[in-house]
Amino acid sequence: MGTNYQEDRYVRCPFYKRENRLEIKCEGLCGRYTNNIFAGKRKKDAFKEDFCTGYYWNCPLYRALEEDT
Repeated sequence: MGTNYQEDRYVRCPFYKRENRLEIKCEGLCGRYTNNIFAGKRKKDAFKEDFCTGYYWNCPLYRALEEDT
């Protein structure tokens, strides 16, 4: 896994922070970040399309963070 993180300005989720090829970092439940690590780029891209740039309010992490605030 690379460490070249970048932000995607098209992401709509308020808890999204940054990403690299196989990871999406979101606001943390217990620490600074929660890392979502995927088995492949296609799986990460599908998750991102479904939740980060799509219906983010259906994301399990979004729901947990909303309950925490």
